[in-house]
Amino acid sequence: MTMKAINEVFERYKAEYWHGSKGERTAILDTVCNTTGLHRKAAIRKFGRLFTARRYGTEKRGRPVTYGADVSAALYDVWEVGARCCAELLHSEVGVYISALESLGTWHHSDLATGLLRAMSLGEMKRRVRHLTQKHGTRGRGATTPSMIKRTVKVYAGSWRQRPPGHRQFDTVVHCGDTLKGDMVYTVNGVDSAILWSNRRAQWNKGEEATLASVEYIERQMPSDTKSRHSDSGSEFLNYHFLNASNRADICQTRSRSGKKNDNAFVEERNGHIVRKWIGHDRYDTLLHVDALNAVYEKLDLYLNHFQAVRRCIKRERVGARYVRRYDEAQTPYARTMAHPDISPEKKRALRAQHATLNPVTLLKDIARLKGVLAKVNRAARPSL
Repeated sequence: MTMKAINEVFERYKAEYWHGSKGERTAILDTVCNTTGLHRKAAIRKFGRLFTARRYGTEKRGRPVTYGADVSAALYDVWEVGARCCAELLHSEVGVYISALESLGTWHHSDLATGLLRAMSLGEMKRRVRHLTQKHGTRGRGATTPSMIKRTVKVYAGSWRQRPPGHRQFDTVVHCGDTLKGDMVYTVNGVDSAILWSNRRAQWNKGEEATLASVEYIERQMPSDTKSRHSDSGSEFLNYHFLNASNRADICQTRSRSGKKNDNAFVEERNGHIVRKWIGHDRYDTLLHVDALNAVYEKLDLYLNHFQAVRRCIKRERVGARYVRRYDEAQTPYARTMAHPDISPEKKRALRAQHATLNPVTLLKDIARLKGVLAKVNRAARPSL
């Protein structure tokens, strides 16, 4: 029986119960309990609340509301600045995002709501962000093919957790749409496993020279010198041109095992959470797409490295029939870089000066504008769309 129907039964017998004798009250209680299925003591308490409540008051149950609609609205604005990330990554950056919105004069929430949002626990934020999270896209297609030269490149399947900055992971993402036929644009994705600093570069196809140029460009954007390059088994990385350039630079080249994405875990995670989330699965197959994509990546890299927190899996243990992963504290790659002792003071000073000139809200607006330019290029390339 619904609560509304139960309340109607009590309202129907309320006057008779109030004015009735002891025997009449007993009969009314029997009728109410048989009708609603409530315990006798619960029915007595319900009548007592009806008689003692204010005439025009409403019955309130449960704990008092702490986080109301005003806090939910403030959380939504912060979540938007955080690019709709999960609560684990959002929680540590709430203060940064609020300050960024306040500096632009676009934070219009009360001091009470702001204080409650800053003090919100991770568990409460996870419950609230869970209802805001949206799923993005499909799995898409892959374009990696193995090469015979891979037998000359050693496999590195060790732990990446204790490696210092300078050890990179690289991978390519194809922007092919529904078919792998013809020429198209690829994105080279690079990640420094120690500080989780990542950069991207779009290129035309995945030829040897173009891939090496993209990798070298990405490495120049990173705050540490390159010590090793780790890739999957694709021919764009496992070729003599790429390997000879690595040997001349005294850079160690390693590869992951076939079908073992955990060997290349950091860059695989960046592929899905960055390239596919922000760029999508559309087909890009003109040279104009390359320039438009790189313009987006210039702003996107700044936003992701300076203002979006990431977590690292530090432990994986089996509990019964499932595995439980333990993560470290969510931090931005910028914060990890500034705290790492192996990053030179000169690099840290340059990054600190750059960070002072950036604002996450402004960067998101620039990214949205440049993605609009990319969409126009795509429509011009396929007028039928």
